[in-house]
Amino acid sequence: MTIRFDRRKVLALTGGALAAAMAPRASLAQSLPTGTVRVLVGFPAGGGSDVMARIIAEKLKERTGLNIIIDNRPGNSGNLACELLKNGPADGSLLMYGTSATTVAQRVTRKQLQYDVEKDLATIALAGTVSVAFVVSSTIGVRTMPEFIDWLKKNPRKQNFGTTAMGSMTHFFGVLLGKEIGIPLEPIAYKGAGPLIADLSAGHASAGCGGVSDFLTHHKAEKMRIIAISAPKAGQCRA
Repeated sequence: MTIRFDRRKVLALTGGALAAAMAPRASLAQSLPTGTVRVLVGFPAGGGSDVMARIIAEKLKERTGLNIIIDNRPGNSGNLACELLKNGPADGSLLMYGTSATTVAQRVTRKQLQYDVEKDLATIALAGTVSVAFVVSSTIGVRTMPEFIDWLKKNPRKQNFGTTAMGSMTHFFGVLLGKEIGIPLEPIAYKGAGPLIADLSAGHASAGCGGVSDFLTHHKAEKMRIIAISAPKAGQCRA
């Protein structure tokens, strides 16, 4: 069985899953700060965003000699971290590893935000693009999309999925997937990939949606199974 997505919708979702290093706009003219530099991450430790931020922080330490720490501030689909960045010191000592879920998606899905992405925040560098992945828990005995569809039909009360950020691509992709297979899927909000992965591993959640980097290690360990991605080709992501 082959499931075909509308190409424009798929490309829009794939292109939206971006990650970038960001800073308060007022800090751009500053030289390198002294002391400790904090890098905000709008999601809990253990998820793909956290892992990537720590890799980048380590490289920044090597190149600058600065003490750089990760400051996880989960909440409100990453908006809490954005608000902290906006109101933080404009001396270069506060940065953020931002994703499209915490920036672009929030701007187009919410009527009001406590920050302006263009006026208050500034992108320093594009860190990479990551495809959105839809996974199922290994506890439900499903390994393919056709098997998942059959499972959903037999378990109508479990036609839902966990999303790492409401109002983001990980939310919309799961809903779009439900429309494509003809079975509406209801999103359940999680405060990032870490809590979602824990529930998937324990069997408390049957399916979930997030960045492919969130799930790769667990997919290889067969704790969960990636059964759909937003990229036209498997493995199409860059960092």
